[in-house]
Amino acid sequence: MYVGYKVSCLDPTVPHLFATPEEQLALTAKFAELGLVDLGEHLARVIEPLLKAILEKPVAYQHFFCLVYQEGDYIGPHDDAEMGDRVNVQFPIPFAAATGFRALKDEAWELYYDTPGSVRILGPNVWHEVLPVLRLDQQQEALRLILSLRFR
Repeated sequence: MYVGYKVSCLDPTVPHLFATPEEQLALTAKFAELGLVDLGEHLARVIEPLLKAILEKPVAYQHFFCLVYQEGDYIGPHDDAEMGDRVNVQFPIPFAAATGFRALKDEAWELYYDTPGSVRILGPNVWHEVLPVLRLDQQQEALRLILSLRFR
């Protein structure tokens, strides 16, 4: 359960996020046109053996999606248990912003900054929160993209 949040999700596999089926088809086509479908499949082939070793169980790649945070966007403390037994592999990309998240570790919140090249693996029972996106430069719009691969 989310307690306070402001974020957008671009996921062509979730129809309820879109006003019309035509918009969903357009997003699916845009993901393919931009190479995001191929990128997700390529990254999944590379990451899947590592995930299997870490989790000590088989996983299967499902799809690629993006979370989009603008200035001030955030998600309060939560886990994703209601989404079932899934694992998200995330690549955070901040633009003109200070961004990060905190995860509960040994009963304390540990801070993780979004830095170029960082990758995070989040299972359904990881308690975490996304900190508000803060602008670094008043002349540029702050943006935080999370490229996400979903495995089950």
